[in-house]
Amino acid sequence: MIAPNDSLATYTERSRPSPKLVGSGIELFQERLLGLFDVFYDKIDGVLLDAADKTESNGVRASYVLATQQFRNHRQASRNAFSHEMQQATAWLCTSNPPSGEPVPGRAWYSTSTEPVELEERLAVENLISKSSSRYRDTLLALDGQLSGLVGVPFNLAANPIDPAVICAALRAAIEPIAEIQTPIRLVVYKLFDKQVMDRLGGLYNLCIKVSSKNGECSTRRPIARGTPDSSADALRFKSPPRLAHPTPFAILRRVLAQGRPPQQTAGDRILATDELMRLLSDIQHLASPTAAPTTTLRTRLSSMLGRSLAKADETTLDLVFLLFEHLLADKMLPDGVEVLIARLQIPILKVALLDESFFDNPEHPARNLVNHMAQAAMGWTDDGNRSPEGLYGHLERLVDQAIDDFDQDLTLFARLDAQLRAALADEDKSARAREHRARQLAEDRAQASSTAQVVTLTLGAYIRRYRNVPSAIVELIERGWGEVLATSYSLDSPQSRNWRDKVALIDRLLWSICPKTEQGERRELLRSIPTLMRQLRLGLNDTALDPRQVAGWLRELQVLHLNALRGEGTAEPIPEMAPGLSADLAHPDLAEEVVAPYAVEPVELTPGTWIALHRDDTETVRLKLIWRSEDGTRQLFIDRQGRHTVELDSGWLATRLAEGTVEIVGHEDEAIVDRAIAALLQSVQH
Repeated sequence: MIAPNDSLATYTERSRPSPKLVGSGIELFQERLLGLFDVFYDKIDGVLLDAADKTESNGVRASYVLATQQFRNHRQASRNAFSHEMQQATAWLCTSNPPSGEPVPGRAWYSTSTEPVELEERLAVENLISKSSSRYRDTLLALDGQLSGLVGVPFNLAANPIDPAVICAALRAAIEPIAEIQTPIRLVVYKLFDKQVMDRLGGLYNLCIKVSSKNGECSTRRPIARGTPDSSADALRFKSPPRLAHPTPFAILRRVLAQGRPPQQTAGDRILATDELMRLLSDIQHLASPTAAPTTTLRTRLSSMLGRSLAKADETTLDLVFLLFEHLLADKMLPDGVEVLIARLQIPILKVALLDESFFDNPEHPARNLVNHMAQAAMGWTDDGNRSPEGLYGHLERLVDQAIDDFDQDLTLFARLDAQLRAALADEDKSARAREHRARQLAEDRAQASSTAQVVTLTLGAYIRRYRNVPSAIVELIERGWGEVLATSYSLDSPQSRNWRDKVALIDRLLWSICPKTEQGERRELLRSIPTLMRQLRLGLNDTALDPRQVAGWLRELQVLHLNALRGEGTAEPIPEMAPGLSADLAHPDLAEEVVAPYAVEPVELTPGTWIALHRDDTETVRLKLIWRSEDGTRQLFIDRQGRHTVELDSGWLATRLAEGTVEIVGHEDEAIVDRAIAALLQSVQH
């Protein structure tokens, strides 16, 4: 806890990490953990108000509403307390003297504290700790080994200063300043903390191990900040790459730009100091329009406002950032709408590069991570006109606004914004990955069972050919929609199984249901069978990876045909004693008419994870990711960003469209856009 008389400056100074922790990865862990805490705190209001809406008691509802106000009023105090508790837990590492007994402040507060704590609350916290300790046990053991090597003394799991028990103790310290929070409300908050923080510790622990391992091999690290040292820049020092024998990208770029630069100004010219330049950039940053100006416009505007010469290093840095953004904004990875958002980050990134030249050399720099992750999230974004605050575009726009509004010299802001982005998209990404896995697994299973497609085709054709004048929408529903259901069933069940036979029999009932019913008995039978038929269709089609909008369209058309059949209208009719026949090959419904054979170019081999932009006309562009290729490379399955729509493209058709320019390769999901831009910048200045 922060003592009542502590000033913010005193707290900040006392909480500053010891130099011994720099390079351990713990500093980065605490920084990222604080970002998760901020996201958790952002969601408290909504969770408590939702709980208030669900209760029928006015008194309980009032207590939830009061709690939201308490949390809002104590946000900064809670954040400081949480951060301070985590800093205190690592204090012993600075002395290399692991304490005995209960080594970490607050570790066993729920079992040894003399303060009254409800049993239900104790159990809830114990559950948080035990669940996370069990889940991350192997990772924590590996981390113990890394930290033991760093401080030079062995210690056991109980001394780990960032284990789940310590984090829960920090949560308790954060909540303690908020008076009169009842136990049921605390339980709701603990549950939210479990979801937003504890469930995400695995990635932070692994990152901590990675940084500790990497920096444990480095005896020297180059300084970051130029000019007056700044604590926020010092906080990132441990992540700088080691000094290498060969020149870094920044050194190469600086040398090349210096070769073509005119001679330095005369001694009589007054040079604009770096801190003055930073203030000038801040003025431009806060006055900037939400619609980003082009790089050339910003360069011209800045030149007109300077009035004085820049230090050679500052001038080089500005030139490099402007050149970097020219390559960033030309990258096909960025959709047009998101390109504008990224362009608005030019001034904040200029300031970052002036504060910390490792931005160009360190692939793990927080500002680079933020831009990279924004681009990766947006790589599959299709602009459908919906730019609501709840969607991806809204999330990215808020991050850009925060960077512009809040960034001065605190470089850790970018790590917090990056954590917010990943937390905001975690649930959506998890669902999309699950759908993607299901679609890929289905494609693999169907490819392995070579007879499946043939069996499904023969089965569908046998039933469709028993009727004449079947409406095209129903043929499409059966071939595209129910064909997927049959393919899945055939892969899982034998042709003799009841499940397979029921799904096949449904085709005949569906076709019979759209034929005109002229007799009263037939109409009554149809009325009785429609609810069951529609329910079975929905259940089967919902378990596929088909576009829900397409499925809804088919079912709406079927309802219209049912009404026509009840009135004795319609064109479909059974063919008496029609024997099952062989159906035609199933063509791709969207693209079959566009396929040209033979192909004019060689098929293109893409790696799974590659995104393409498919230009359907002058106004519509759809972005799709390759998730599966057949062994012979002729069939390739693509999926949209949310995993809701799949498209299978023939490799020859794709190669032809790539040659024509109606399809473009925009990048791979694992690529970092800033790395690509720096590589392109290096290539451009060296040739």
